Amino acid sequence: MNVMESKVTTPHCLHQAQTKTLKALVVEDNRMIQMVHKSFLKQLGFDVQIASNGTEAIHMYSPEHCLILLDINLPDIDGTEVSRIIRNNPGGRHVQIIALTAYNRDEVENRCLAAGINKILTKPVMFQQLQGSLLDEFEGAMTAV
Repeated sequence: MNVMESKVTTPHCLHQAQTKTLKALVVEDNRMIQMVHKSFLKQLGFDVQIASNGTEAIHMYSPEHCLILLDINLPDIDGTEVSRIIRNNPGGRHVQIIALTAYNRDEVENRCLAAGINKILTKPVMFQQLQGSLLDEFEGAMTAV
């Protein structure tokens, strides 16, 4: 496996890139989708934590997380609200947040962007789609597969 040149920009993620471990938080209420996304991210070299709802995500988030995959339609708190809360936490301005939605992208795009979400992916998310979405920010730190 090859590791590409680093483009990770947040200070903590730069350190993680040097040690070849990036931390990600998957926020998803569907257990099967949790496992699929965890598997994808592990293949790319991420250390992955899982939150089953927005409340868990808010409590589990730390500035060590470089990436959050965030389901927009969570059972307790809307994903865009979770993003707003995380953005207001220490280090929350720098984490890459990718929204995952079963809705049409056009329906949620304005809400997501206003909540500080960096990118939107429509479910079901395929490995190559996720990998391509992460290349801009994490190119040097991800494991090439």
